[in-house]
Amino acid sequence: MQTSSFHSKLLLFGEYAIIKGGQGLAIPFDRYSGELQIGTCQTDQKFFELYEYFSKSPLLAKKLDLNQLKSDLDQGLCFQSNIPQGYGIGSSGALCAAIFSKYAGHERKDQYSSFELKELQDYMALMESFYHGTSSGLDCLISLIDKPVHIKDRKDVEAIVCPGISEVGNFYLLDTGNQRKTSPLVHQFLAKYEKDLNYQKNFSSFKLINDDIIQAFLKCELSQFEELFIDLSELQLDLFEDMVPPEIKEFWSEGLVKKDYFTKLCGAGGGGFF
Repeated sequence: MQTSSFHSKLLLFGEYAIIKGGQGLAIPFDRYSGELQIGTCQTDQKFFELYEYFSKSPLLAKKLDLNQLKSDLDQGLCFQSNIPQGYGIGSSGALCAAIFSKYAGHERKDQYSSFELKELQDYMALMESFYHGTSSGLDCLISLIDKPVHIKDRKDVEAIVCPGISEVGNFYLLDTGNQRKTSPLVHQFLAKYEKDLNYQKNFSSFKLINDDIIQAFLKCELSQFEELFIDLSELQLDLFEDMVPPEIKEFWSEGLVKKDYFTKLCGAGGGGFF
């Protein structure tokens, strides 16, 4: 039986590190979700553009039942969702996962092989590229399989059993109230990385801490996790200061001084959640 609801996702760790070969850890986030419906809301014109995009891709045109998709669009297909857009928690990923599930006939499984995950990720990346120009497909993949994923590198992902975040610490989401686009922020990071050797050196230190904190999280090594989180917070504020809005920067810095809470990016920064 196909699933109708698709959750958002949180990238707990791995912001920018993944781009340079570091690890990542992402989980489905069931506070926000969306599902395909017919006739309950007005079809967005972007949906028809998405259909045309799929039609021009030989791989997607073969995989998806585009005749049924077009018929459903004509009858008022829409995506009912409470996932905030421009927040970095996978609104377009959940939509692509919902379409793939319905029109490629994908059914969730208890276990996936590495080959299966890579194949699904490739389809997801191709679909979501409509929205972002390029996509890793990871957001869509997590919504599709509804399992935590350990990103060992951008081409090696594993669905895992992950500790509940409440088992490791008291996590919070800080809402900036502002939407943002990921692509300009990533380009800004890459430009800075390429021209600044000192930045590269500091980023290498951050990447090591990022990988260590993922291992500490997965093993529930609580004291090590907290120490690494503080280091991660300090380094992120230094390395990604341009991605932190002024009001969040003040809150972030105050936590580091008082040592009673700590902040990190949740995705690319710039807005959305921290």
